[in-house]
Amino acid sequence: PGTYKVVFPAISGLKIVPYKTAHNWLIQLIFEMGYPFTVFVILALGRLLFALWEAKQRLALAGLVMILVNMLVHFPDRMIQCVPILTAFLAYCEQKTKKKAAFKFGGHSQV
Repeated sequence: PGTYKVVFPAISGLKIVPYKTAHNWLIQLIFEMGYPFTVFVILALGRLLFALWEAKQRLALAGLVMILVNMLVHFPDRMIQCVPILTAFLAYCEQKTKKKAAFKFGGHSQV
């Protein structure tokens, strides 16, 4: 469950914290995985956002931005039914950023 409930009161000076989680995916990620992993995740998501922009995949970009904004106040990665959907969507976004390589087969261009 992470260290938020134990560490946050010491950092903030609050004696009682009514929640056992941060209610913010990024802050919860820092408490659970630490700064190095959080930086890695932010860089990976930033690279994917930039790649979607460069590939002119505006709908996938908008979907990813909506998910990231939602994760500022919710935890879709904590609900078992959402994890496969998020994973599939990230794979879809990654696929949309790849350039299709054309090759010649029998004199015809194949994609």
